[in-house]
Amino acid sequence: MYADDIVIFSSSRDALQTAVNALELWARENSLQVNRQGESDEIPTRMLMFCPTCANILGVEEGPSCFRFACSTCPYVYNVNKKISNRMYPKLKEIDDVLGGSAAWENVDSTEEVCPKCTHPRAYFMQIQTRSADEPMTTFYKCCNPLCGHRWRD
Repeated sequence: MYADDIVIFSSSRDALQTAVNALELWARENSLQVNRQGESDEIPTRMLMFCPTCANILGVEEGPSCFRFACSTCPYVYNVNKKISNRMYPKLKEIDDVLGGSAAWENVDSTEEVCPKCTHPRAYFMQIQTRSADEPMTTFYKCCNPLCGHRWRD
Protein backbone atom coordinates (compact mmCIF):
# COMPACT_ATOMS: atom_id res chain seq x y z
CA MET A 1 0.00 0.00 0.00
CA TYR A 2 1.42 3.36 -0.95
CA ALA A 3 0.59 6.95 -0.03
CA ASP A 4 -1.36 7.47 -3.26
CA ASP A 5 -3.73 4.59 -2.48
CA ILE A 6 -7.09 5.57 -1.01
CA VAL A 7 -8.59 2.78 1.07
CA ILE A 8 -11.85 2.81 3.01
CA PHE A 9 -11.92 0.25 5.83
CA SER A 10 -15.11 -1.29 7.15
CA SER A 11 -13.47 -2.22 10.45
CA SER A 12 -10.26 -1.77 12.38
CA ARG A 13 -9.51 -5.46 11.71
CA ASP A 14 -9.45 -4.73 7.96
CA ALA A 15 -7.13 -1.79 8.58
CA LEU A 16 -4.78 -3.96 10.65
CA GLN A 17 -4.74 -6.73 8.03
CA THR A 18 -4.00 -4.19 5.27
CA ALA A 19 -1.11 -2.77 7.31
CA VAL A 20 0.31 -6.26 7.92
CA ASN A 21 0.05 -7.07 4.20
CA ALA A 22 1.80 -3.81 3.30
CA LEU A 23 4.58 -4.57 5.80
CA GLU A 24 5.08 -8.07 4.38
CA LEU A 25 5.18 -6.63 0.85
CA TRP A 26 7.78 -4.06 1.93
CA ALA A 27 9.88 -6.78 3.59
CA ARG A 28 9.74 -8.92 0.42
CA GLU A 29 10.73 -5.96 -1.77
CA ASN A 30 13.71 -5.27 0.51
CA SER A 31 14.76 -8.96 0.77
CA LEU A 32 14.02 -9.16 4.48
CA GLN A 33 12.24 -12.02 6.19
CA VAL A 34 11.49 -10.80 9.70
CA ASN A 35 10.75 -13.43 12.33
CA ARG A 36 8.80 -12.98 15.58
CA GLN A 37 11.83 -11.72 17.55
CA GLY A 38 12.42 -8.85 15.12
CA GLU A 39 15.52 -10.50 13.69
CA SER A 40 15.98 -11.05 10.00
CA ASP A 41 16.72 -14.48 8.57
CA GLU A 42 18.83 -12.84 5.87
CA ILE A 43 21.61 -10.29 6.19
CA PRO A 44 20.51 -7.01 4.60
CA THR A 45 22.50 -5.89 1.60
CA ARG A 46 22.28 -2.17 2.35
CA MET A 47 23.89 -0.51 5.34
CA LEU A 48 21.31 2.27 5.39
CA MET A 49 18.26 0.48 6.71
CA PHE A 50 14.74 1.72 7.30
CA CYS A 51 12.29 0.70 9.99
CA PRO A 52 9.64 -1.67 8.59
CA THR A 53 6.98 -0.30 10.95
CA CYS A 54 7.38 3.48 10.63
CA ALA A 55 9.89 3.91 7.73
CA ASN A 56 12.38 6.02 9.72
CA ILE A 57 16.13 5.46 9.35
CA LEU A 58 17.48 2.90 11.80
CA GLY A 59 20.43 3.98 13.93
CA VAL A 60 23.22 1.71 15.17
CA GLU A 61 23.54 1.14 18.90
CA GLU A 62 25.28 -1.32 21.18
CA GLY A 63 22.90 -3.83 22.72
CA PRO A 64 23.48 -6.15 25.69
CA SER A 65 25.19 -8.87 23.62
CA CYS A 66 25.67 -7.41 20.14
CA PHE A 67 25.27 -4.33 18.01
CA ARG A 68 21.82 -3.64 16.64
CA PHE A 69 19.85 -1.38 14.37
CA ALA A 70 17.20 0.45 16.39
CA CYS A 71 14.41 2.82 15.49
CA SER A 72 14.36 6.10 17.43
CA THR A 73 10.59 6.57 17.14
CA CYS A 74 9.18 3.07 17.72
CA PRO A 75 10.35 -0.04 19.63
CA TYR A 76 11.64 -1.88 16.52
CA VAL A 77 15.11 -3.44 17.00
CA TYR A 78 17.15 -5.56 14.57
CA ASN A 79 19.98 -7.49 16.25
CA VAL A 80 23.16 -7.88 14.21
CA ASN A 81 24.46 -11.40 14.89
CA LYS A 82 26.69 -11.74 11.83
CA LYS A 83 29.25 -9.47 10.24
CA ILE A 84 27.63 -7.06 7.81
CA SER A 85 29.80 -5.32 5.25
CA ASN A 86 29.05 -3.52 2.06
CA ARG A 87 31.65 -1.94 -0.19
CA MET A 88 30.72 0.28 -3.07
CA TYR A 89 33.27 1.45 -5.56
CA PRO A 90 32.16 4.54 -7.44
CA LYS A 91 32.51 4.44 -11.21
CA LEU A 92 35.44 6.60 -12.22
CA LYS A 93 34.69 9.21 -14.81
CA GLU A 94 36.13 8.75 -18.25
CA ILE A 95 38.20 11.61 -19.64
CA ASP A 96 35.36 12.14 -22.13
CA ASP A 97 32.88 12.77 -19.29
CA VAL A 98 35.18 15.33 -17.69
CA LEU A 99 35.61 17.21 -20.96
CA GLY A 100 31.89 17.30 -21.74
CA GLY A 101 31.52 14.15 -23.84
CA SER A 102 31.49 13.92 -27.62
CA ALA A 103 29.32 17.05 -27.87
CA ALA A 104 32.23 19.15 -26.59
CA TRP A 105 34.20 18.43 -29.79
CA GLU A 106 31.42 19.52 -32.20
CA ASN A 107 32.23 23.25 -32.46
CA VAL A 108 35.97 23.44 -31.87
CA ASP A 109 38.68 24.92 -34.06
CA SER A 110 41.50 23.02 -35.72
CA THR A 111 45.17 23.86 -35.88
CA GLU A 112 48.39 22.63 -37.45
CA GLU A 113 49.37 20.00 -34.90
CA VAL A 114 50.76 16.62 -35.98
CA CYS A 115 48.99 13.57 -34.56
CA PRO A 116 51.51 11.39 -32.67
CA LYS A 117 49.64 8.24 -33.72
CA CYS A 118 48.96 8.62 -37.47
CA THR A 119 51.05 11.76 -38.31
CA HIS A 120 48.00 13.58 -39.72
CA PRO A 121 48.99 17.28 -39.99
CA ARG A 122 45.83 18.80 -38.36
CA ALA A 123 44.06 18.37 -35.03
CA TYR A 124 41.02 19.83 -33.27
CA PHE A 125 41.83 21.56 -30.00
CA MET A 126 40.23 23.05 -26.92
CA GLN A 127 41.75 24.73 -23.90
CA ILE A 128 40.52 24.12 -20.35
CA GLN A 129 41.76 25.56 -17.06
CA THR A 130 42.56 22.35 -15.15
CA ARG A 131 44.91 23.77 -12.53
CA SER A 132 45.04 26.98 -10.51
CA ALA A 133 44.50 30.33 -12.21
CA ASP A 134 48.20 31.27 -12.19
CA GLU A 135 49.07 28.12 -14.21
CA PRO A 136 48.64 27.99 -18.01
CA MET A 137 45.57 26.35 -19.53
CA THR A 138 45.76 22.71 -20.65
CA THR A 139 45.29 22.18 -24.39
CA PHE A 140 43.45 19.02 -25.44
CA TYR A 141 43.81 17.75 -29.01
CA LYS A 142 41.82 15.33 -31.17
CA CYS A 143 43.13 14.13 -34.53
CA CYS A 144 41.18 15.48 -37.54
CA ASN A 145 41.62 12.15 -39.35
CA PRO A 146 38.20 10.42 -38.92
CA LEU A 147 39.86 6.99 -39.08
CA CYS A 148 42.20 7.85 -36.20
CA GLY A 149 40.50 10.24 -33.74
CA HIS A 150 43.43 9.95 -31.33
CA ARG A 151 43.28 12.28 -28.31
CA TRP A 152 46.15 13.78 -26.37
CA ARG A 153 47.00 16.84 -24.35
CA ASP A 154 49.81 19.34 -24.29
